[in-house]
Amino acid sequence: MSSPYFSLKDFNFEHFNPYTIQFEYPFVKDGVLEIRNTKIISKGENVPNRKSIKFNEKQLPKQGMLELKLHLNKDEFPHMTDLLLSNFYD
Repeated sequence: MSSPYFSLKDFNFEHFNPYTIQFEYPFVKDGVLEIRNTKIISKGENVPNRKSIKFNEKQLPKQGMLELKLHLNKDEFPHMTDLLLSNFYD
C-alpha cells in the first residue's frame, strides 16, 4: 500500500534465541551419579521450539527431588559468573 504520506512494505519477523541454553541434570551411569550438561537450544535457533529428554528408572538418582537447571553457555559469556536462568526441583 502506498500513499503520498506513508508506505507499507512486507516484512517477515522471526523470533530466534540469541544465546545457547543448556540443561544440567543428575544422571546415574553404572551406579555412579554424575551431573550432565546438554545443549537444548542452540544460538540463533527459532523459538518457540520443543525439546524432550527421557530417562528410565536406572538412570535417575534415588533422591526425593531432582535438581534441574537451565543456564547460558559459559563459552559465550566468559566475563559472567552467574549464568543460571532457572532452577527447578522435580
